[in-house]
Amino acid sequence: MFSLDQKLHQIDTIEHQQLKNGQDFNELNINYTQSNTPKLPEAQFFSEGNIYILKHHRFAYTAAHTHNFIELNYMYSGQCQQNINGQHITLQEHQLLMMDQGVTHSLDYTNEQDILINILIQDSSIMADILTNLSHSNDLITNFIMTASKKAATHNDFIIFDISQNTIARNLINSLIEKNYQHTKFKGRSMNLILSAFLTELSNSKKIQASGLPKKKNDFLKVLQYIDEHYTNTNLTTVAKYFGYNSNYLSNKIKLETGHTFQALIEQKRLVESQKLLIESTQTITTIANQMGYQNAAPLFRIYKKHLQLTPEMYRQKYTDKA
Repeated sequence: MFSLDQKLHQIDTIEHQQLKNGQDFNELNINYTQSNTPKLPEAQFFSEGNIYILKHHRFAYTAAHTHNFIELNYMYSGQCQQNINGQHITLQEHQLLMMDQGVTHSLDYTNEQDILINILIQDSSIMADILTNLSHSNDLITNFIMTASKKAATHNDFIIFDISQNTIARNLINSLIEKNYQHTKFKGRSMNLILSAFLTELSNSKKIQASGLPKKKNDFLKVLQYIDEHYTNTNLTTVAKYFGYNSNYLSNKIKLETGHTFQALIEQKRLVESQKLLIESTQTITTIANQMGYQNAAPLFRIYKKHLQLTPEMYRQKYTDKA
């Protein structure tokens, strides 16, 4: 069995092609000739989960592009030259670049020893799964992700961390990469927990460069934490009363801070949690719907058709068959 290091250094089919031709294979068929900077198609990455990990294909230049998701670039070995919002940077071994959605970046030619890992985090899952695991803290990482989740924010922030001296952070990100290559029943849940642990530990690493960092702490995280803990049996009026807010004020505040309505946050959280139960348990769909706070299965069917274009039963069959 190959070790992670051996697996990552293997030259794959696309890299063979790029090494031969010296040109980007452009497997996603991105139109780089258009006048505006092309945006990567989100649907290509998140059909099976809210985290997508891939090794950057070496031996070619990648033209400027942007996206609708947070992207982490981890330099597993070697180095990589990148252009971030017009700023030239060199990402060294064991450094990690965290980019907000909307950042424009391009990558220079990479050699055989330059192993760059791309970790993509789906926008719609930030509030429902990733951020809620971090909401007990109020640090740089949490505030960065909180800002990235806002629809109205200017999304051109980035941070570069050096984790070369943080053994725990390096072990966690290696575990996340390894888990990505596995095909196990609890893969999605494991990846979310490992990523959350890594982001928490990342706060203890050296920050070496940043652009557009949040200027102040965001006290709104405690509201998200409350919603995360009570999503099965709460409503806007209850949350507003708990925090001493007017319901209309809280509704507007939630929309401003997250880009989503209160009901959309609840719906997304119920979707994420029910997905886990469908894959990891044999409970009936009605039982799972009840656990999500619904009186019957009909609302659960509705959100699955709305967000996934599947019924809960179809989702269970599709992804338990792969486990």
